[in-house]
Amino acid sequence: MNEWSENDWSEGTISESADYRGGDWKGIEEKLDSLVDLGVRSLWLTAPQDNPSGAWGDKCGTDFSGYHGYWPSSVSEFEEHFGSEEDFVSLVGSAHERGLRVIVDWVGNHVHQDHPYRQQHSEWFADQPLICQDANNWNDYPESCWFDAFLPDIDYSQTPALVQMIQDAVAFAQKYEIDGYRVDAVKHMPMAVVHNLVSELESALEYPGSEFEFYTLGETFDGSRQTVGAYVGEGLLDGQFDFPLYFSLRDALFSGSTTLEDLEASLIESQSVFGNARMSTFLGNHDVERFVTESAEGPHGECDPNGNFWIPASPPVGTDAYTRLRLGWTWLLTRPGLPLVYYGDEIGLPGYADPDNRQMMRFGSELSEEEAATRAHVQLLGQARLAHPALSAEDGILWWTEAKILARVAQSGEDWALSILNLEGQERTLSNSLSWAGMPEGQWRDLLTGDLFETSGDGLSVSMPAMSSRVLVWEG
Repeated sequence: MNEWSENDWSEGTISESADYRGGDWKGIEEKLDSLVDLGVRSLWLTAPQDNPSGAWGDKCGTDFSGYHGYWPSSVSEFEEHFGSEEDFVSLVGSAHERGLRVIVDWVGNHVHQDHPYRQQHSEWFADQPLICQDANNWNDYPESCWFDAFLPDIDYSQTPALVQMIQDAVAFAQKYEIDGYRVDAVKHMPMAVVHNLVSELESALEYPGSEFEFYTLGETFDGSRQTVGAYVGEGLLDGQFDFPLYFSLRDALFSGSTTLEDLEASLIESQSVFGNARMSTFLGNHDVERFVTESAEGPHGECDPNGNFWIPASPPVGTDAYTRLRLGWTWLLTRPGLPLVYYGDEIGLPGYADPDNRQMMRFGSELSEEEAATRAHVQLLGQARLAHPALSAEDGILWWTEAKILARVAQSGEDWALSILNLEGQERTLSNSLSWAGMPEGQWRDLLTGDLFETSGDGLSVSMPAMSSRVLVWEG
């Protein structure tokens, strides 16, 4: 929601941006129809379990509340800042009524020090923690380092801890009829956790002959496809977020250090490494700087030069950042995978690193002209993706390739789609033959503008304005 409500009281943090402010189950339920209009078919929600009261930690000159939902301090109680258990049940039910699946975060790597498991079973946790942010512990000791001194890391070599955490995950999924888990911090837990989680969920929630299929999506914040891919496959996760492709996409659209040809090669490499895994593609998420802010200003560290948080980012001046965002959405939503729209990226919400990348959402008349145009662009693409299976087809042919111009044609049955990006600062006309790519003759309509292009013999010519994209579908 974009309005403060009765559950937004402060937990006493130094910085307002590191506290609870807006966003709850009721607010999401009120916006479900607009999400359906956008083409959304699944919701990813943060873990609903209760988080600790008060302010914790110290980074960039401030402390933090549990606004993000990743400091579980209870097994079954709900985080009151997000709403009641009844609110959550209502949201899940309303989502299902609209054909939306609900995926919830599962935080299995750690708990908050106030969690009853820490209080009752100290043997389930390491006594002398390594803090992940110290030295290179994130990578050198990923399975044993603690995310912070108040977040005890679960020692999964203790069988009772493994059994209890998996049982809790299955019980929650059954009770609240959710449709999947986004498994947080996968590489920070032993592989046995993934194996047992998936096995128990499949046994309890997936039935032979049923259309219901529980989906497990992992988060491994790593640029190595080998590392990300190690956790997907038979008996493992259904998919992961494709971070390597994300990095390639931002490079191609921001710095120009890679070309559109390189970006397409990155997609092909992901398909090769991840095989049939249902990977999620994205332009941004809650762990990274907002697309339009990085596009306009370049990357920022977590702290500013004075060691404090960056001041809240403002909407970019001019149109370039929004234009690049729309180009990114065209590429992403005309490629295979399960694309993620992190809230606000459909309008180009600004933001530096977490927590500034969680600024208040805005709607309707609150949007600038560029933000409204971006949302309309994403909505057109989202609905087109639902109507035209060719837009998500695994196999495609590059109909035109240059460093800053690329066209990909794909087919699904009788459905054909030709997506084109022009990152050059000038208009171009692309003329190419059809038969070598197996493309049919006839009329091709741009779903973004309504422009119609007619083939001539074995040829098709398409005009491409500077810094623009088209999504052509064959109309016969």
